[in-house]
Formats: sequence, structure tokens, C-alpha cells
Amino acid sequence: MTERVAVCERREDVFRYAWFTGRWTNAPCFASLSGAAGTLTELGEHYLSLPTGAQ
Repeated sequence: MTERVAVCERREDVFRYAWFTGRWTNAPCFASLSGAAGTLTELGEHYLSLPTGAQ
């Protein structure tokens, strides 16, 4: 995620971006930003900590 956000931030042709993923916990590449009852996952917390213009 850190690398992908950095790429989006550097590119002049990217104006906006968002992190989309499935929400199934048994998916092999589970990467949801939100957890149960509106809480953030560890990845969600990490996304918010990144220096981006998307926040």
C-alpha cells in the first residue's frame, strides 16, 4: 500500500484515487481498511498515516 500510494501521489495524471477491496475475511488477499462496527483495520490506520492528499 505504501508504495502504491506513493506512485499515485507522484503521477501528474492521477488527480484522485481510492482503495477498493473485497470485504471477505477468508479472501487470500484481504486488504480491507474497515473492520467491524465502523472501526479501522491495521491497514486502515496505516492508510490514514500516509502523507497523501487523499485524506
